Amino acid sequence: MDAITYFMVNYGLYSLLLIVPAALLGAGLGWFTWGKYRAGELESRQRLEEAEQVTEEAEIALSKERERLKTYRETAGLKGSPGSSSDFERTIVDLQGDNEELEKILKVARKERSEVEASLAAMAQEKTSIEEELAVVKNAREELEKELASATAGASASGQSGKKDGGGSEERELAAVTRNERRKFKLEKRALEKELASAERDLRRKLSAAEKSANRQLKTLEKKTRGLEKQLEDKAAEVDRLSTAGEKLDADLMNERAGMQKAGEELRELQGIREEAEHRLGEVSKQRDLKAAELSVLQKESDDLKKKLELEADQSRKNRDRLEREVSSVRASSAALEESLSSLEADRADKVGVLSSLRKEHEDLRETMARMKKERAGERGRLEKDLAELRNEFEVVGERL
Repeated sequence: MDAITYFMVNYGLYSLLLIVPAALLGAGLGWFTWGKYRAGELESRQRLEEAEQVTEEAEIALSKERERLKTYRETAGLKGSPGSSSDFERTIVDLQGDNEELEKILKVARKERSEVEASLAAMAQEKTSIEEELAVVKNAREELEKELASATAGASASGQSGKKDGGGSEERELAAVTRNERRKFKLEKRALEKELASAERDLRRKLSAAEKSANRQLKTLEKKTRGLEKQLEDKAAEVDRLSTAGEKLDADLMNERAGMQKAGEELRELQGIREEAEHRLGEVSKQRDLKAAELSVLQKESDDLKKKLELEADQSRKNRDRLEREVSSVRASSAALEESLSSLEADRADKVGVLSSLRKEHEDLRETMARMKKERAGERGRLEKDLAELRNEFEVVGERL
């Protein structure tokens, strides 16, 4: 019955050899997912910084244009130039265009924020799926360890009963049980290998899909960046145009200085137009303040997302440390099992030697018994022959008497 114990120990070791690679595969996938999560965090942070930089550049250009407009207005007020309402209307239109560009930039920032939140949700979902897979692997390992312990106990009990009973029929039953257990182990091993291969294929498919989506998002962001750069170039050209128009306005002011007395009524109209323009500029500034407040809210939400990402990174580090501790415990348990296997093999070798010596003694006893039977048969024949001779002699003596 030692063969059953040996087989069950080997079965447990093979099961551990299947569980340990599965646990290592889960740890590797967790590490890869955490690295991908970290890369996505850095990329999202870089996108937010680029969007903030573009917004700051647009605000700086807008403030420069407002300062230039203010300078032109002050110059017109000092020199008494009547000006024209079309210039103010054009300036207001330009400012409204700047506000529309700021709104577009804010929309891009909101969209990037939603993409970051979606990526965070996807990464959290992947993390939970990996943790569930690790829990399943851990439960399978515990079940296999329980089966190994129960099988070892049953094998030792059956070994003790076999030593008491003995016989050739028990050896045949042992061989049949060993074959059935081996066949069962091979089937379980194939099923586990198929499950591991299918899980690996599914994970690779998911990772390839995630990489493709990340590449698509990167291309889209590159296109958006090129578009923003083009808008900045257009804005620089618009600034140059406005500076040229300012220089032309200075020349017109010098030329129109002679007609200052005739422009009283036009100056009053200009004052009315200026008040209306100031009112519109106040509304535009209010809209800009609202946009700036919304941008500050977005920046605050971005900081919150960064904090969440840092917390997730700390949690991933803790999970990695826990997995390393579990792998070290599995290695220690496998080393203990190897030591117990070596001790069992040594005990089996001793028992085999004792069994061979007992068989040799049994053969010697059988030969001795056969020899004694043969000697007893010869002595019996001689005694029967002597008895027959004595009977013959008694018959002869009786006849004589």
